[in-house]
Amino acid sequence: MQRWLRVAVGLSGGVDSAVATWILKKRGFDVIGVYMNSWDHIEEGNSSCPQTKDEADARYVCEKLHIPFTTVNFVKEYWNERLHNHAIDKLGADLVATGHYASVKLLCSADPLKDQTPFLCTLQQKQLRRALFPIGSLTKTQVRHIAREQGLGSIADKPESMGICFVGKRRNFDSFIDQYIEPRPGKIITLEEKFIGHHNGVHHFTLGKRIGVHGCHLGYFVAHIDVEKDTIYAVRPSILQAFFFTFMVPRIRKRSIVHL
Repeated sequence: MQRWLRVAVGLSGGVDSAVATWILKKRGFDVIGVYMNSWDHIEEGNSSCPQTKDEADARYVCEKLHIPFTTVNFVKEYWNERLHNHAIDKLGADLVATGHYASVKLLCSADPLKDQTPFLCTLQQKQLRRALFPIGSLTKTQVRHIAREQGLGSIADKPESMGICFVGKRRNFDSFIDQYIEPRPGKIITLEEKFIGHHNGVHHFTLGKRIGVHGCHLGYFVAHIDVEKDTIYAVRPSILQAFFFTFMVPRIRKRSIVHL
């Protein structure tokens, strides 16, 4: 008897992961819905996301689609760096899927306004080979339409989450992460090593983030982060795009494209 591949789908309670789950079930996969609790309510108090409602919505999706549902506490897994391994090892899953607008080959998704592919550029091929992104070829409008057709109107009409869920809706991320990473001051310099200013920790920065500089209304943008030297390299807006396509795009293509 043929065994269908088991896919563990990360459910957030939102429309994207719901439709991703429906697509996989329609394709014949053995699907299990997994809600990931990534917030320690006892440690962090009342500043967390409304995960109780999200978990209920995720459970509702599984009930509507008639698939198993489970909740996994990922607080411990985060610190031990064992995120997707739990799904592979303990749930017996062959593949892991999410509701991201991305492609396994890390090409742009169908919806340019929602494309999330760049956030996956550091994944290795061995990780991407076991990952599925069922809605990568769909637009957000199409995803909402499918959800309504499948009787998931309440999920389809949920407002989008623009924040970082495990941090909380209104919480300052810098303050949050300072509780776990000791701030180490450093310098902000240009690529030509011209001094711009000081910072309180490289963990406050991401590539492309704008840095306000007194006397420069256009500001600077983060081009490179040297963690070992606690140094931020910044460039003017006119240079940022050229820098990205010259240095970052070739690295992404070399590192991440997977041939299935």
